[in-house]
Amino acid sequence: MTGGKSVFTMKKAKIATVVDAFLIVCKNEDKLMDSVTAIVKIIEDRLAEMGVMRQERIRDTIRSETFSTIFRDQIVSLLTEPK
Repeated sequence: MTGGKSVFTMKKAKIATVVDAFLIVCKNEDKLMDSVTAIVKIIEDRLAEMGVMRQERIRDTIRSETFSTIFRDQIVSLLTEPK
């Protein structure tokens, strides 16, 4: 919804547009479920690729800058590819 850009650097009008798009997804149960399922799959796949299985290690890994950058790139790619 942000195109991979940080919401903290956006102008108020752009943030309002992002919020509106987010609310549209949240109001449609099927779209919301599809989005959550896709996000969970990306996280699980990335953790599996990295061989991270223990709860403590998962917590530390998903907080890392490397993980978040790759996660963001995969989400942007998923949402911007033609269907």
